[in-house]
Amino acid sequence: MYPLIGPIDSNEFIFPLIGLKSINDALKLKNIYGTLSYVKNGFFVTAGHSITNSLECDKIAVGFQNPDNIKEWKYE
Repeated sequence: MYPLIGPIDSNEFIFPLIGLKSINDALKLKNIYGTLSYVKNGFFVTAGHSITNSLECDKIAVGFQNPDNIKEWKYE
């Protein structure tokens, strides 16, 4: 077992599954449909119903917290 080095920040491992709608040629947040857990090498896992429900949106994305403003979300 490896010892922990420093505190664990859950924001580095768990991310929101964000649904976006296109409004006047801009993407706007519609809803957060679930959580994604980071596995490795750019792969995430989530529940199947989260993906199914998010398909009503124009685009889905992984949300990342903006470290300067905890209430603002970035997405890719």
